[in-house]
Amino acid sequence: DLLQGMFSAVMEHVILHSQTSDLRMKKLRFPTTLRKELRRSTQLLLHTLMKYMVPSAFFMGITKLVRHVEGNLRKK
Repeated sequence: DLLQGMFSAVMEHVILHSQTSDLRMKKLRFPTTLRKELRRSTQLLLHTLMKYMVPSAFFMGITKLVRHVEGNLRKK
């Protein structure tokens, strides 16, 4: 249970960090290829995490993200 809770927390932090870093990189005009590579790496990390998560931990993490006040995060 502790490990699943950690997976859920890591998933939440990766998604939040991905959202803020994507906005920052757009603002600083990073090359599109670099942003795409970072997005691909983030998706691969999330896919790997989700593969080892039990459904209850996954939904617990998703629920926290849905409750997040930022509307853009809900879309992702």
